[in-house]
Amino acid sequence: MGADGSLGVLGTDNDNLGAKIYRTLKTRLIIGDVAPNDCVSIRKLAGEFGVSTMPVREALERLESENALAGSTKPSLPGAGGFA
Repeated sequence: MGADGSLGVLGTDNDNLGAKIYRTLKTRLIIGDVAPNDCVSIRKLAGEFGVSTMPVREALERLESENALAGSTKPSLPGAGGFA
């Protein structure tokens, strides 16, 4: 956890925030911090990372496109996320 209370993200300073969050979430999936069928909330993750919902949505959409998540990251579902 960072000094400001937000969770740290993996990546380099040259990466955009969405890419850093993507790598962090992918690592969580790989090591089992997010279990199969866990609901992933965009708003909750944004709060954990201390960011707006946009970079989290970008990361979740990328994971969904790789079939690492199932569900919806569509804006018509406010605060919704996907399922691991």
